[in-house]
Amino acid sequence: MSLNDLANLSEGIGGIAVVVTLIYLAIQIRQNTRMMRAAAHHSVNELGVHINLALGTDPEASRILQLGAANYAELDPHQRLMFHLMMRANFSGAEDFYIQAREGLLDADMWDSRKLSMTRYLQQPGVQIWWERNSELFSRDFVIDLAK
Repeated sequence: MSLNDLANLSEGIGGIAVVVTLIYLAIQIRQNTRMMRAAAHHSVNELGVHINLALGTDPEASRILQLGAANYAELDPHQRLMFHLMMRANFSGAEDFYIQAREGLLDADMWDSRKLSMTRYLQQPGVQIWWERNSELFSRDFVIDLAK
């Protein structure tokens, strides 16, 4: 075997090694993307569970949520602060869903489901008043998308 043949053989082996490496990297990137999506899905769901548990297991918080959603004007200053913090947590969680779906980390149907929940919140008179006063606390894209 000549020196030229050896050079051609090593070029061929090098080319095969590059192709195998690229295939391996593509598989690793795909697996990593799936893992990131799963982690994002878990994270946003965990946030929702915590918010729901906090509001659902505290009788005073549940009462203020119901009262504020029905008639924001009836809340005293302390109750208004509590209602504000509840709404801020809930809408911030929804904004997180929106951003992660927009960035491709969550399936669009996850955002659609959360958007439906938020739309139902916004049908409550007290939540509407709160939203009119506080929607500027959230990203413009989120506010626009929620209004669609």
